[in-house]
Amino acid sequence: MFPKRDARIDAIADLEIFEGLDRKQLAKIASLSTQVTLPEGSVLCRRGERGREAFVLIEGSVAVCVEDQALAVLRPGAVFGEMSLLDGKPRVATVTATTQVSVLVLSPLELASLLEAVPAVRSRIFSTLGARKKDLTAAA
Repeated sequence: MFPKRDARIDAIADLEIFEGLDRKQLAKIASLSTQVTLPEGSVLCRRGERGREAFVLIEGSVAVCVEDQALAVLRPGAVFGEMSLLDGKPRVATVTATTQVSVLVLSPLELASLLEAVPAVRSRIFSTLGARKKDLTAAA
């Protein structure tokens, strides 16, 4: 008998942020998140608003902007929106889909559960967060 394949696990298995995780860890991530597909032009995060979710980009690309200045284009595997959930402050940038996107969405409780359940992801997210804060400070 073959193990059951889960399309959501397969979709995230090759993302850099989840690289090297086993099927059990990937299944935990899939169970804690909701996969959503959004059209081009959708605003996923708006600068100044309170964060209600974090995202992991599975397919497509998003632009990160502060005011009218483009800071980055994120590709599959990128995590965004987590900073506001972790520090409780308003969003520092607006993130808009530049193509149709597929994302994993994590509520504050789901993100906290993920960081606790899969320590490898916690260290990768905090590393990304540190680099991003440094980039935002330099851009200001």
